[in-house]
Amino acid sequence: MRKLVYLDSDIYVTTNMDELNNLLEESSIILTPHITTQLPSDGFQPDELTFLKAGAFNTGFIGISNMQETLNFLSWWKNRLWLFGISSVAEGMFVDQKWIDLVPSLFDKVYILRNPGYNVAHWNLHERKFSVSGEKILVNSELLKFFHFSGFDPNDIEVISKYQTRYRLVHFPELRTLFELYKRLLLGNGYNTICNWPYSYNFFDNGRKIPDRARRVYWSLGDKAKKFGDPFATGKKNAYGKYYAKIFPMRHRNIDRMIKFGKRYKKFLRKFPRLEMRARKFYAFLQCLVNAKNFDFFESK
Repeated sequence: MRKLVYLDSDIYVTTNMDELNNLLEESSIILTPHITTQLPSDGFQPDELTFLKAGAFNTGFIGISNMQETLNFLSWWKNRLWLFGISSVAEGMFVDQKWIDLVPSLFDKVYILRNPGYNVAHWNLHERKFSVSGEKILVNSELLKFFHFSGFDPNDIEVISKYQTRYRLVHFPELRTLFELYKRLLLGNGYNTICNWPYSYNFFDNGRKIPDRARRVYWSLGDKAKKFGDPFATGKKNAYGKYYAKIFPMRHRNIDRMIKFGKRYKKFLRKFPRLEMRARKFYAFLQCLVNAKNFDFFESK
Protein backbone atom coordinates (compact mmCIF):
# COMPACT_ATOMS: atom_id res chain seq x y z
CA MET A 1 0.00 0.00 0.00
CA ARG A 2 1.52 3.29 -1.13
CA LYS A 3 -1.01 5.81 0.19
CA LEU A 4 -3.64 5.82 2.91
CA VAL A 5 -6.28 8.30 4.05
CA TYR A 6 -8.00 7.93 7.42
CA LEU A 7 -11.44 9.47 8.05
CA ASP A 8 -13.45 9.47 11.29
CA SER A 9 -16.75 7.59 11.21
CA ASP A 10 -18.72 10.84 11.58
CA ILE A 11 -17.40 12.30 8.32
CA TYR A 12 -19.58 12.61 5.22
CA VAL A 13 -17.68 12.77 1.93
CA THR A 14 -19.40 14.87 -0.73
CA THR A 15 -17.07 14.54 -3.73
CA ASN A 16 -13.77 13.04 -4.82
CA MET A 17 -10.51 14.02 -3.15
CA ASP A 18 -8.11 13.48 -6.05
CA GLU A 19 -5.83 16.26 -4.82
CA LEU A 20 -4.76 14.04 -1.93
CA ASN A 21 -3.39 11.45 -4.33
CA ASN A 22 -1.14 14.08 -5.90
CA LEU A 23 -0.11 15.60 -2.57
CA LEU A 24 0.91 12.22 -1.19
CA GLU A 25 3.33 11.72 -4.07
CA GLU A 26 5.60 14.27 -2.39
CA SER A 27 4.33 14.44 1.20
CA SER A 28 4.81 11.98 4.04
CA ILE A 29 1.87 13.20 6.13
CA ILE A 30 -1.12 15.46 5.45
CA LEU A 31 -2.78 17.28 8.34
CA THR A 32 -5.70 19.71 8.58
CA PRO A 33 -5.67 22.47 11.22
CA HIS A 34 -8.77 23.07 13.31
CA ILE A 35 -8.72 26.76 12.44
CA THR A 36 -6.69 29.02 10.13
CA THR A 37 -8.08 32.39 11.26
CA GLN A 38 -8.72 33.93 14.66
CA LEU A 39 -11.86 33.01 16.55
CA PRO A 40 -13.93 35.87 17.98
CA SER A 41 -13.62 36.49 21.72
CA ASP A 42 -17.38 36.41 22.23
CA GLY A 43 -17.73 34.00 25.15
CA PHE A 44 -19.02 31.16 22.97
CA GLN A 45 -17.49 27.75 22.35
CA PRO A 46 -15.20 26.66 20.90
CA ASP A 47 -12.64 29.36 21.52
CA GLU A 48 -8.90 29.42 20.87
CA LEU A 49 -8.25 27.96 24.32
CA THR A 50 -10.15 24.88 23.14
CA PHE A 51 -7.42 24.13 20.60
CA LEU A 52 -4.60 24.86 23.00
CA LYS A 53 -6.10 22.00 25.00
CA ALA A 54 -7.29 19.65 22.26
CA GLY A 55 -4.60 20.28 19.68
CA ALA A 56 -3.96 22.50 16.67
CA PHE A 57 -4.76 19.72 14.18
CA ASN A 58 -7.79 17.45 13.88
CA THR A 59 -6.96 13.75 13.62
CA GLY A 60 -10.41 12.91 12.28
CA PHE A 61 -8.54 13.16 8.98
CA ILE A 62 -4.95 12.23 8.21
CA GLY A 63 -3.21 11.24 5.00
CA ILE A 64 0.02 9.23 4.88
CA SER A 65 2.27 7.80 2.18
CA ASN A 66 4.54 4.78 2.31
CA MET A 67 7.94 6.36 2.87
CA GLN A 68 10.53 6.05 5.62
CA GLU A 69 9.62 9.36 7.23
CA THR A 70 6.02 8.16 7.61
CA LEU A 71 7.15 4.90 9.19
CA ASN A 72 9.28 6.92 11.63
CA PHE A 73 6.23 9.03 12.47
CA LEU A 74 3.94 6.02 13.02
CA SER A 75 6.49 4.32 15.27
CA TRP A 76 6.91 7.50 17.33
CA TRP A 77 3.16 8.08 17.59
CA LYS A 78 2.47 4.48 18.62
CA ASN A 79 5.11 4.61 21.36
CA ARG A 80 3.82 7.91 22.75
CA LEU A 81 0.21 6.74 22.79
CA TRP A 82 1.05 3.49 24.57
CA LEU A 83 1.84 5.43 27.74
CA PHE A 84 0.44 8.91 27.08
CA GLY A 85 -2.66 8.39 24.94
CA ILE A 86 -5.11 9.61 27.57
CA SER A 87 -7.37 12.61 28.01
CA SER A 88 -5.83 14.79 30.71
CA VAL A 89 -5.85 18.44 29.72
CA ALA A 90 -4.26 19.43 33.04
CA GLU A 91 -1.22 17.36 32.07
CA GLY A 92 -1.08 18.55 28.46
CA MET A 93 -2.53 15.37 26.93
CA PHE A 94 -5.59 14.87 24.77
CA VAL A 95 -5.65 11.26 23.54
CA ASP A 96 -3.98 10.79 20.13
CA GLN A 97 -4.61 14.31 18.87
CA LYS A 98 -2.46 16.65 20.98
CA TRP A 99 0.71 14.75 20.05
CA ILE A 100 0.20 15.76 16.42
CA ASP A 101 1.08 19.36 17.33
CA LEU A 102 4.73 18.23 17.35
CA VAL A 103 4.65 16.49 13.97
CA PRO A 104 5.45 19.44 11.64
CA SER A 105 8.63 20.18 13.59
CA LEU A 106 9.71 16.57 14.20
CA PHE A 107 9.21 15.11 10.72
CA ASP A 108 9.94 16.12 7.14
CA LYS A 109 7.58 16.48 4.21
CA VAL A 110 4.56 17.24 6.38
CA TYR A 111 1.87 19.04 4.40
CA ILE A 112 -0.63 21.25 6.21
CA LEU A 113 -3.80 21.26 4.10
CA ARG A 114 -5.59 24.60 4.37
CA ASN A 115 -8.07 24.09 1.54
CA PRO A 116 -11.39 25.26 3.09
CA GLY A 117 -13.31 22.38 1.50
CA TYR A 118 -11.59 19.78 3.69
CA ASN A 119 -12.62 18.92 7.24
CA VAL A 120 -15.37 21.49 7.51
CA ALA A 121 -16.83 21.22 11.01
CA HIS A 122 -18.39 23.14 13.86
CA TRP A 123 -14.99 24.45 14.96
CA ASN A 124 -14.24 26.35 11.74
CA LEU A 125 -17.65 27.66 10.70
CA HIS A 126 -16.55 31.20 11.56
CA GLU A 127 -14.13 31.16 8.61
CA ARG A 128 -16.28 29.30 6.07
CA LYS A 129 -18.69 31.03 3.71
CA PHE A 130 -21.06 28.62 2.01
CA SER A 131 -22.87 28.80 -1.31
CA VAL A 132 -24.65 26.33 -3.58
CA SER A 133 -23.82 25.67 -7.22
CA GLY A 134 -26.22 23.17 -8.74
CA GLU A 135 -25.96 20.12 -6.49
CA LYS A 136 -22.57 21.09 -5.11
CA ILE A 137 -21.79 23.03 -1.94
CA LEU A 138 -19.01 25.57 -2.19
CA VAL A 139 -16.88 26.68 0.75
CA ASN A 140 -15.09 29.98 0.22
CA SER A 141 -15.58 29.29 -3.52
CA GLU A 142 -13.95 25.83 -3.23
CA LEU A 143 -15.83 22.54 -3.51
CA LEU A 144 -16.87 21.02 -0.18
CA LYS A 145 -14.92 17.75 0.05
CA PHE A 146 -16.22 16.45 3.35
CA PHE A 147 -18.11 17.65 6.39
CA HIS A 148 -17.08 16.41 9.83
CA PHE A 149 -20.27 15.93 11.85
CA SER A 150 -18.54 15.94 15.24
CA GLY A 151 -21.09 16.19 18.06
CA PHE A 152 -24.02 15.87 15.64
CA ASP A 153 -27.41 14.77 17.01
CA PRO A 154 -29.88 13.69 14.31
CA ASN A 155 -32.72 14.30 16.76
CA ASP A 156 -31.76 17.98 17.12
CA ILE A 157 -29.88 19.14 14.03
CA GLU A 158 -30.50 22.83 14.75
CA VAL A 159 -27.70 22.96 17.35
CA ILE A 160 -25.18 21.77 14.68
CA SER A 161 -22.96 20.16 17.34
CA LYS A 162 -23.15 19.59 21.07
CA TYR A 163 -19.57 20.89 21.29
CA GLN A 164 -20.34 24.42 20.09
CA THR A 165 -22.57 27.27 21.26
CA ARG A 166 -21.85 30.00 18.70
CA TYR A 167 -24.18 29.12 15.83
CA ARG A 168 -27.39 27.36 14.92
CA LEU A 169 -28.25 25.79 11.62
CA VAL A 170 -30.41 28.78 10.71
CA HIS A 171 -27.17 30.75 10.29
CA PHE A 172 -26.12 28.42 7.46
CA PRO A 173 -29.17 27.74 5.25
CA GLU A 174 -26.89 26.37 2.51
CA LEU A 175 -26.07 23.42 4.79
CA ARG A 176 -29.62 22.43 5.67
CA THR A 177 -30.03 19.95 2.81
CA LEU A 178 -26.75 18.25 3.76
CA PHE A 179 -27.72 18.08 7.44
CA GLU A 180 -31.15 16.68 6.60
CA LEU A 181 -29.52 14.04 4.37
CA TYR A 182 -27.06 13.01 7.07
CA LYS A 183 -29.89 12.86 9.60
CA ARG A 184 -31.89 10.51 7.36
CA LEU A 185 -28.85 8.29 6.80
CA LEU A 186 -28.17 7.95 10.52
CA LEU A 187 -31.78 7.33 11.53
CA GLY A 188 -32.29 4.97 8.61
CA ASN A 189 -29.34 2.88 9.76
CA GLY A 190 -30.51 2.41 13.34
CA TYR A 191 -28.94 5.39 15.12
CA ASN A 192 -31.55 5.56 17.89
CA THR A 193 -31.03 1.88 18.64
CA ILE A 194 -27.26 1.80 18.37
CA CYS A 195 -26.65 4.93 20.47
CA ASN A 196 -28.24 3.14 23.43
CA TRP A 197 -25.89 0.18 23.22
CA PRO A 198 -23.55 0.04 26.22
CA TYR A 199 -19.87 0.66 25.55
CA SER A 200 -18.36 -2.80 25.98
CA TYR A 201 -15.01 -1.48 27.21
CA ASN A 202 -16.78 0.35 30.02
CA PHE A 203 -17.23 -2.78 32.10
CA PHE A 204 -15.20 -5.52 33.74
CA ASP A 205 -16.02 -9.03 32.56
CA ASN A 206 -18.31 -9.50 35.58
CA GLY A 207 -20.52 -6.65 34.38
CA ARG A 208 -19.32 -4.10 36.92
CA LYS A 209 -18.78 -0.60 35.52
CA ILE A 210 -15.16 0.57 35.41
CA PRO A 211 -14.80 3.90 37.26
CA ASP A 212 -12.64 6.66 35.77
CA ARG A 213 -10.25 6.39 38.70
CA ALA A 214 -9.62 2.70 37.93
CA ARG A 215 -8.48 3.67 34.45
CA ARG A 216 -6.15 6.29 35.90
CA VAL A 217 -4.62 3.80 38.32
CA TYR A 218 -4.11 1.27 35.52
CA TRP A 219 -2.46 3.92 33.33
CA SER A 220 -0.17 5.03 36.17
CA LEU A 221 1.33 1.54 36.34
CA GLY A 222 2.87 1.91 32.89
CA ASP A 223 4.50 -1.28 31.58
CA LYS A 224 3.89 -2.95 34.94
CA ALA A 225 0.22 -3.22 33.98
CA LYS A 226 1.13 -5.90 31.43
CA LYS A 227 1.39 -8.44 34.24
CA PHE A 228 -2.41 -8.43 34.59
CA GLY A 229 -2.99 -9.61 31.04
CA ASP A 230 -6.60 -8.90 30.09
CA PRO A 231 -7.37 -5.62 31.94
CA PHE A 232 -11.10 -6.44 32.04
CA ALA A 233 -10.71 -9.83 33.73
CA THR A 234 -11.83 -10.24 37.34
CA GLY A 235 -11.85 -13.99 37.92
CA LYS A 236 -8.20 -14.94 37.81
CA LYS A 237 -5.80 -14.59 40.72
CA ASN A 238 -3.78 -11.67 39.35
CA ALA A 239 -6.75 -9.86 37.74
CA TYR A 240 -6.52 -6.08 37.63
CA GLY A 241 -10.06 -5.75 39.02
CA LYS A 242 -8.97 -7.51 42.20
CA TYR A 243 -5.81 -5.41 42.41
CA TYR A 244 -7.76 -2.17 42.10
CA ALA A 245 -10.31 -3.17 44.75
CA LYS A 246 -7.49 -4.01 47.14
CA ILE A 247 -5.33 -0.90 46.75
CA PHE A 248 -8.09 1.68 46.42
CA PRO A 249 -9.93 2.28 49.73
CA MET A 250 -13.70 2.61 49.56
CA ARG A 251 -13.63 6.10 51.08
CA HIS A 252 -11.76 7.42 48.02
CA ARG A 253 -14.30 6.01 45.60
CA ASN A 254 -16.61 8.89 46.44
CA ILE A 255 -14.35 10.89 44.11
CA ASP A 256 -15.71 8.86 41.21
CA ARG A 257 -19.21 9.99 42.13
CA MET A 258 -18.03 13.61 42.09
CA ILE A 259 -16.56 13.12 38.62
CA LYS A 260 -19.83 11.65 37.40
CA PHE A 261 -21.77 14.58 38.86
CA GLY A 262 -19.43 17.02 37.14
CA LYS A 263 -20.02 15.42 33.75
CA ARG A 264 -23.78 15.63 34.23
CA TYR A 265 -23.38 19.28 35.25
CA LYS A 266 -21.53 19.97 32.00
CA LYS A 267 -24.40 18.49 29.96
CA PHE A 268 -26.84 20.70 31.85
CA LEU A 269 -24.79 23.80 31.02
CA ARG A 270 -25.06 23.16 27.29
CA LYS A 271 -28.65 24.40 27.57
CA PHE A 272 -27.43 27.63 29.21
CA PRO A 273 -24.12 28.58 27.51
CA ARG A 274 -23.82 31.93 29.29
CA LEU A 275 -23.40 30.11 32.59
CA GLU A 276 -20.00 28.94 31.34
CA MET A 277 -18.04 31.28 33.58
CA ARG A 278 -19.93 30.19 36.66
CA ALA A 279 -19.32 26.58 35.68
CA ARG A 280 -15.59 27.18 35.44
CA LYS A 281 -15.59 28.76 38.87
CA PHE A 282 -17.28 25.62 40.13
CA TYR A 283 -14.59 23.56 38.42
CA ALA A 284 -11.91 25.69 40.10
CA PHE A 285 -13.53 24.87 43.43
CA LEU A 286 -13.35 21.16 42.64
CA GLN A 287 -9.71 21.53 41.64
CA CYS A 288 -9.02 22.73 45.15
CA LEU A 289 -10.98 19.85 46.59
CA VAL A 290 -9.51 17.08 44.46
CA ASN A 291 -6.24 16.82 42.55
CA ALA A 292 -7.06 18.25 39.11
CA LYS A 293 -4.90 15.65 37.42
CA ASN A 294 -7.60 13.07 37.96
CA PHE A 295 -10.29 14.57 35.79
CA ASP A 296 -11.29 17.45 33.54
CA PHE A 297 -14.98 18.17 33.05
CA PHE A 298 -14.33 20.67 30.26
CA GLU A 299 -12.27 18.58 27.86
CA SER A 300 -13.17 18.83 24.14
CA LYS A 301 -13.25 16.45 21.16
